[in-house]
Amino acid sequence: MIKIRNKKRLIIIICILKITIIVVGFGVVSYIKASSKNKLLDSANKLMTQEKYSEAEAILREALKYGNDPNIQSMIMLSMDKERTKEIYDSGLGKMNGQKYDAAISCFSQTLKYKDSKFKIDECKKLKHEENIKEKEDAKRRLVFQAEQEKKLAIRMVKDRLNITDIPSSANPNKLYLHVDCDHMENGKYIIHVYEIVPEDPATGFPGHTATMGWYAVDPKVGSVTNMMDM
Repeated sequence: MIKIRNKKRLIIIICILKITIIVVGFGVVSYIKASSKNKLLDSANKLMTQEKYSEAEAILREALKYGNDPNIQSMIMLSMDKERTKEIYDSGLGKMNGQKYDAAISCFSQTLKYKDSKFKIDECKKLKHEENIKEKEDAKRRLVFQAEQEKKLAIRMVKDRLNITDIPSSANPNKLYLHVDCDHMENGKYIIHVYEIVPEDPATGFPGHTATMGWYAVDPKVGSVTNMMDM
């Protein structure tokens, strides 16, 4: 009987030991899993603060292997949303640097709560306004330059037709030279005045004056030179 009792006790002790080992082992495994999971979550949170959202997402998905956790699922969705927002914002910066202000404003309008998106929108509007003013001023300067070049061409066309050479810088004031100037524009044509400057005659006291030699209507665009005195 004693032997039987001892045997039963031994069996009970062995069972208790097995259960203890299983419970302790399970607890150790659970602790290791929880510790590993927490380390992954800490790493993911650090990456999120560094705006490395895609890397954070990868680590969070690794953490899901330790058990389906709704909080981790929410963090993954958040990291994906943050990554999309960052991509749109960065795209806006690229378009802004490329002076594509309307496209940049469109991007920043989708990321209003991210960084300085609202400020960037105002900055783009300001830069766009300044660019429009500059473009208008440049267009105005181009028109003025073009008109000046056309005027010079009109004068040159009359000189070439009449075989008039440019007056030398050391011109004799007492010698008559033909002058060719643009007087005004009329009906899209340059009105060119050809004249001589007659100096004052000291002997007679006759005052100096201009003597008109001709008027010409010139259209440089079509290359026409019309003698207005023959019309």
